[in-house]
Amino acid sequence: MLSGELDITSSDTAFGYVRDVIERHQMPVILNIASLSFCDARGLGTLVRMSNYAGRAGCSLWLAFPRPHLLKLMRITGLDSSLAIRGLQSAQPRPLNPALAVPEPRALIY
Repeated sequence: MLSGELDITSSDTAFGYVRDVIERHQMPVILNIASLSFCDARGLGTLVRMSNYAGRAGCSLWLAFPRPHLLKLMRITGLDSSLAIRGLQSAQPRPLNPALAVPEPRALIY
């Protein structure tokens, strides 16, 4: 779970944590971001880095339960069409872009 602020001071640590989980499990990962209270441009870039890293490792990364303000930023920047988002209102995977559908994740970061 990522909580608090995802910005210039926390982005590298957060990326390292998610990178380690991806390397350890090598399977689809759900990252719970429901407790992120703030995310700046660097934080958004880090979410993209995490997703890209997962893709290069042969798995997928789902961002679970984004708060409305973060979801709005993703829509404004167009990231909602390139990042897989899960659990907008339920626990069922529902990417904003249906082309991003992936198998049921097994590694959970909660």
